[in-house]
Amino acid sequence: MSIIAGESVSTSITISGGSAGLDVLLSSSVKQSMAGSKQSVNTALESQIAVKFDPQSLTSGGTSSSKITVVVATATPAGTYLVNLKASYVYQGKPAVATEIGTITIVVTGDTPPPTPVPGTIAFSPESTTMAIGESFTTVLTLSGAQGLTSDVVVTLSSSSESAIVSPATCTLSIAANTCNVVVTAESIGSVSINATAAGYTIGAFTSNNIVVGPFVYVANYNDNTISMYRVKSSTGELIALSTPTVANEGGPRLIVVSGGYAYVANYIDKTISMYRVESSTGELVALSPARIATGAGPLSMVVSGGYAYVGSVSGNTISMYSVNSSTGELTALSPATVATGRMPTSIAVSNGYAYVTDYADDAISMYSVDSSTGELTAFSTSTVATGAGPVSIVVSGGYAYTTNAGENTISMFRVNPSTGGLIDLYPSTVGTEGTPSSMVVSGGYAYVIQDNNTILMYSVNSSTGVLTTLSPATVATGSSPSSIVVGGGYAYVINSGDKTISMYSVNSSTGALTALSPATVATGAGSYSIAFYPSGS
Repeated sequence: MSIIAGESVSTSITISGGSAGLDVLLSSSVKQSMAGSKQSVNTALESQIAVKFDPQSLTSGGTSSSKITVVVATATPAGTYLVNLKASYVYQGKPAVATEIGTITIVVTGDTPPPTPVPGTIAFSPESTTMAIGESFTTVLTLSGAQGLTSDVVVTLSSSSESAIVSPATCTLSIAANTCNVVVTAESIGSVSINATAAGYTIGAFTSNNIVVGPFVYVANYNDNTISMYRVKSSTGELIALSTPTVANEGGPRLIVVSGGYAYVANYIDKTISMYRVESSTGELVALSPARIATGAGPLSMVVSGGYAYVGSVSGNTISMYSVNSSTGELTALSPATVATGRMPTSIAVSNGYAYVTDYADDAISMYSVDSSTGELTAFSTSTVATGAGPVSIVVSGGYAYTTNAGENTISMFRVNPSTGGLIDLYPSTVGTEGTPSSMVVSGGYAYVIQDNNTILMYSVNSSTGVLTTLSPATVATGSSPSSIVVGGGYAYVINSGDKTISMYSVNSSTGALTALSPATVATGAGSYSIAFYPSGS
């Protein structure tokens, strides 16, 4: 029989006749066939060439068989080997002298060496990313092309700086389990490498460029003379203060608007507008040069639209008009610089080439056309339309306009004539509120109104008629003395000037309902009255 070292071969032996009823014990010995020399039993060879009988004991007097298996060890040298088969009767439990009954010739053709191990390669996929601070990213460490490995590969992972945390600290790879998920969490701004080391391997690093990614939220703090700055955690909506949480802004910042990469703050006390650039990599506000421009007395409302800015002067009963330099963000007063309004303009909205201003003391809305070439506002021939008592906020959305009327706890509702820009009362023309309404926003087919009873009143907007209908439940709680609301990115944020917090909510896109986040609030400055969401928000 020819056999390769490390394998086995089987045959059988049969005995017949003999003394009836006696056991016959089978055994063997091994010799190596060497030409020209006397052959003898070699016990060392028997450890390399093992002979197994199944069964080892037969019964004489008839015909019986045993299976013989010859197992050749892997280290057995090539050559010819003789397996001598023997049998002996067993008398009274003791075997007699063995008699040779046959020979099996085994030709070993040589050992088959184990395959040479191929280590393969280990690499990250993907090898790089850009991450927002506080966010996590999963890359996969993969062992590829490995063969014949006799042990697992242990990879040690580490971060080049404190800008990122890596988990796990080690990965164990093998041919059978050749991947490992590696989670990298951005902790601070900067570039960071995740290094991987394993004996016998050169592994390229995973790199991450950690930046602050918007959206961003900004709050004007009147009492503190600061602007609070936050980023929105995209996975939860939570507001996270920037590494530089505030920027100084003297003069009584009462209102903030962010548009086109620039921020503008109306300063009530010193009658100016502060101008900032939004630093794209951090979200921080950087003052322009010049940093301010004069405006009317008591600036309380502002809008930026179509390359122009308009600021309402509640003390001067005017709208100041500015062009916006798209390259620098700087405001430049138009000529003429102002246009008259009614008494105490508290809010302004621009939509589809028309501007609308709530005149609090006149219970009216002043209406203007906007010159697209110059930005100048021109009053309609019939310049006003009546509202409820004490309008404080106006929103124009989807072809409809709404004002919150603090003097009578109602919301006035209008249709916008698309041809003339004129406002036409809906039927019904008003809807009641539960408390005194102030700030209002319309977003995604729903309206949200701040009330002085520390709640937000929630409405659906009928897209065909514009009429507001309260949701069920109709309100959700805020903090103390809510003053302004903004909606963006599927979340809503409300300033609570009474307890210096911002309430945070998720917005159910199917029902419009607001649900408080966990945590429900984040701290802000004192005397906060205005909040802005950038790059987009209502």
